Amino acid sequence: MPPKRIRTTEGSCWSCKQRRVKCDLQKPSCRKCLDAGEKCNYNKIVLKWNTRPTKGAPAANQLCLYHQSLPGSLGYSLATNEKRAIEYFRLRVWPLFHMSDTPCQAPVALALGDRSVLLATCVLADSHRVLHDGRHSRENVQSKRLHCLSTLRKQLAEVSNGEMLLSSLLVAVLLLYFSDGYVECNQESASTSSHHAGARAIINSMGGLPTIMSGADTSIKMLLSEFATTDVTNALLHGRVPCFPSDAWDVMDPDAVWWDKSSVGMESFDTIFKRMSELAFYRDLVERDPSLFTMERVQEFEAALHPAYATMATNTLAELDSEGDIHLVDEDIVPYRTLCRAFQHSANLYLYRAICNLPTIHPLVQQHAQACLDCITGLPPDSKALNCALYPILTAAAHTLSVSNQQLVIQKLDMVYENLKFDSVTTIKLSLRELWGSARQHGSWNDMFSGLKQQTLVL
Repeated sequence: MPPKRIRTTEGSCWSCKQRRVKCDLQKPSCRKCLDAGEKCNYNKIVLKWNTRPTKGAPAANQLCLYHQSLPGSLGYSLATNEKRAIEYFRLRVWPLFHMSDTPCQAPVALALGDRSVLLATCVLADSHRVLHDGRHSRENVQSKRLHCLSTLRKQLAEVSNGEMLLSSLLVAVLLLYFSDGYVECNQESASTSSHHAGARAIINSMGGLPTIMSGADTSIKMLLSEFATTDVTNALLHGRVPCFPSDAWDVMDPDAVWWDKSSVGMESFDTIFKRMSELAFYRDLVERDPSLFTMERVQEFEAALHPAYATMATNTLAELDSEGDIHLVDEDIVPYRTLCRAFQHSANLYLYRAICNLPTIHPLVQQHAQACLDCITGLPPDSKALNCALYPILTAAAHTLSVSNQQLVIQKLDMVYENLKFDSVTTIKLSLRELWGSARQHGSWNDMFSGLKQQTLVL
């Protein structure tokens, strides 16, 4: 028998695998790719789906997908494409909504218990896969999206008749809100603002944010923390007030939020977002009655949003003497604290520009814009904190006048896009390129961000 033909070499680059040629394994680029003018990539990984249970894997990871007799399930077997979408959502999409490497449970059980949540989960997963690996067509995703919206409308009647829980409907609307605002914001079909209004109406019908936070599922609380955050950041960008009062941030569950837990003595994100919400409400008051503007109130905001570093405690040296060379803190605390300072600098930019009406070239404005960019550049490229820094990146980059800083921002946004694969990152990058060098960069705060699409969510 003739020897079996070897089509690929083990460890070969992805381009040679696709062209089915023998790779010479040279790095950073093999000779075959150089001769063919192809981009050589050794790091690309292809996900292969298996609908059968994996031996040895935890039962909790498989029960929801492969066991069809779960209590409260939909009452029929899931289609293969639905199983794949749920698994992709759980493993690839859901971690993108968290800064922590150990996020809370994804709402898979809710998806198995309600048709609208299942369809919304599939829409978000499939729309993300279009950007991630091109495995689905946008036409197919759009068809699923229309089917999901039709199901939601039918279930509204069931809610009014008491046959369906509002919490399930809320999860479905929130998933569509993030799908349109993060992934599909460049599409004409994006209805982020409509989903925002729908989510607000459901939250009010359920008794408000404090009532939901007191007894809701952990995954619902996490989605609401992201919803409240995007509501604040986009309210600041588009010149409106947030839909929740400032004290709503006091009821956030620290174990069910998108940001990581803070260490003792460190300011948390909920405190910073509360201050940012207060800024938006104060600006609204001042615009309706300019006599309410006072320097004392501005100085109070400055003191509350002053970026701070941790200081040495009295027992720090004693700990070193007794415990020796050890890691005193988690390595993730440094990116966490850096991101906190970036949001504080961006809040000060809003204070000086939107409330005090200082020009772009004012030293106070440029001071915080540069300091914010310094925080961003200090974040490691693979840190999840960088993925959550789009609002500070946008606000600081909009005010920078340095060409080198602008180029650095584009590089950071490209890194974030490779991590997230969200169309919102592309929209932010395009809006900044249109802004730099134009008259709007030296206009008011509202003029500066008027080029950003209304359907885009910025976190």
